[in-house]
Amino acid sequence: MTGPSKRNARSNSDAVGEKQVGTRNDGAQSCNVALVGFGTVGSSVARILCERSDTHLRLTHVLNRNVARKKVDWLPSSVQWTENIDDVLSSGVDIVVEVMGGLQPTEDWIRRALASGKSVVTANKQLIAHCGPELIGLAAR
Repeated sequence: MTGPSKRNARSNSDAVGEKQVGTRNDGAQSCNVALVGFGTVGSSVARILCERSDTHLRLTHVLNRNVARKKVDWLPSSVQWTENIDDVLSSGVDIVVEVMGGLQPTEDWIRRALASGKSVVTANKQLIAHCGPELIGLAAR
């Protein structure tokens, strides 16, 4: 799979709220990504993001409890590890990918990310069932 086509480039910028994001040397836009959760799914997503050079997505942050226990040496040194959601929300992250699961603190963090103008990706069925319409409303603002 290659990067977005010219046709999809517009819809991708819409996905990040018309926000001006970084530009790569080849002129393509780049999006900074934060992972919230670094278990089995989170570490696999991180590996894919870091191994693919043909993508405009750049992993910049990993948020997890007990970072010292989870930190790995195969991630670029430019990736910032944190246990504090404020580090992610105050950064230049464009997309927050939630792979933590559960309702709390996930719900609060996703609400704060949306309120901060970040795009959010989640497959958290419990969260969507519990407060999906509210989150969609926050995302539309």
